Amino acid sequence: FVTPLAWVSLLLGVVSAMSNLLQIMMIVLMPDAAALGLPEGITLPNSLQWLIDHALSLSVVGVVLSVAFAWLSWALLQRREWARVGFVAVLLVTALLNAGGLALIGPLFEGVQAMLPADVVHSPEWPQLQARLQATRQAALLLTGLGVLAIGCLHAALAWRLCTPAVRAEFSVSRERNA
Repeated sequence: FVTPLAWVSLLLGVVSAMSNLLQIMMIVLMPDAAALGLPEGITLPNSLQWLIDHALSLSVVGVVLSVAFAWLSWALLQRREWARVGFVAVLLVTALLNAGGLALIGPLFEGVQAMLPADVVHSPEWPQLQARLQATRQAALLLTGLGVLAIGCLHAALAWRLCTPAVRAEFSVSRERNA
């Protein structure tokens, strides 16, 4: 159980770090790529503009976190007790952050609605469009909620399994060998 989990996690950490490095490279090589040519009268919500303005910093943080996760996964593969405890913490914190992310769906849809030009909001079709936006918002919340629940259950099961006596014994044997 531990070996495949550690290898898959190590692969995810390395791929994530490489992806973030690619993002950094794209930002550095094409600094104007983030400038969106929005139609007249449409502005991005502050939260989306903040993400664009801080893309480089966010990507650097992504590299650091990904490398740390890959290192933790490597240590888990070597049966380090601190890595087992750290991995359980990462699983639980990630599950909680995913659940907290559900709170962002409402502001996301409000931001989309705020971006719409005034002529759309005051048009006769607006009530129908608004009803569609609301239905889409509810569907997004439901589907994202189901995803968060599934990932949360998976993370909880993995964390629980890492805390079982049989798995813990693998790490105590490793500790005795290293002493």
